[in-house]
Amino acid sequence: MEPIFHIADRAAWRAAAASGLYAQSTRDQTLEEVGFIHCSYRHQLLDVAKNFYADVTTPLVLLTIAPELLDAPLVPEPPTEGAQPFPHIYGALNIGAVLTATPFVKDENGQFIFNE
Repeated sequence: MEPIFHIADRAAWRAAAASGLYAQSTRDQTLEEVGFIHCSYRHQLLDVAKNFYADVTTPLVLLTIAPELLDAPLVPEPPTEGAQPFPHIYGALNIGAVLTATPFVKDENGQFIFNE
C-alpha cells in the first residue's frame, strides 16, 4: 500500500513521539477539534504545503505513514463535492505507523523540498 503524508509542527511531533500517539489534525487544530487527521497522497503533498504552510516559520516535519499499520480508520474523502479525495485518519495516529519523520524545509526560493 502506498504511503500517505502529514505535515507536522516539529514540537508537536516530538511530544507525540514521546507519548506514542499523535493527535494534531492540521495546522493549529487538534484531532478533537476537527474529528480526523488531515493527510495527503504523494501527488497532493506539495500543493498542500504551498497552500496551507507557506507562511509557517516554525520548524516542520514530514511524516511518512504506512496506512496498513494504522490503528485508526483511514477514509479517503473529498474536501468539497467533486474534488479529489484526501486521506483522513479518524483517530489518533499511532507512532508505529510512521515510517519516517524528516525535516520539511524550503529551498532558497521559498518552495518546500520533497525528497523521497
